[in-house]
Amino acid sequence: MKNKHLIILLIISFLGIMISYIIFSKNSSYIQNISPSKKDFVTATEFKDNKTTFNNGTYIYNIDNIGISNNTNKKNFIDINGWILKKGVNIKNIVINAAFKSNSTFYYLLPTSVVIREDVTNLFNKKNNYDYSGFTVHIPIDSKLDISQHRLYIFLKLNGSEKIIKTNSYLN
Repeated sequence: MKNKHLIILLIISFLGIMISYIIFSKNSSYIQNISPSKKDFVTATEFKDNKTTFNNGTYIYNIDNIGISNNTNKKNFIDINGWILKKGVNIKNIVINAAFKSNSTFYYLLPTSVVIREDVTNLFNKKNNYDYSGFTVHIPIDSKLDISQHRLYIFLKLNGSEKIIKTNSYLN
């Protein structure tokens, strides 16, 4: 009798874990549809080489990779890697989200992870800490997202200040 209760408890626990996994894995690849204010947009400069001089306060970004890949199950994924910073400003608290514009007013906000990029701090002579300027996106392509010719936007919350950067990169 005791073993029967133990088996039932194990089965219920296993089902609870599986249901939690399904719920959380669905939420992690969820694409939000948002409409920001025009005042949130700022001009940024795309990083080309380290010969260019940037003024303090300039937003600088680099997109290392943007494209579509597939895994062994032939499922397509959006892959984006890059970095963004504000020259002369140490990164204390940062949230980075990649987004694609869907039409004239709405943006698809993609789940994005911050990546440590010590190379970016080193690139700018170690005067400021830009280690947390990196970001990556690797999500399955959602049926809601038309992936043809979408411009990449970066929604940046840096030390409490929220800005949106229009990049020169596209998902083709």
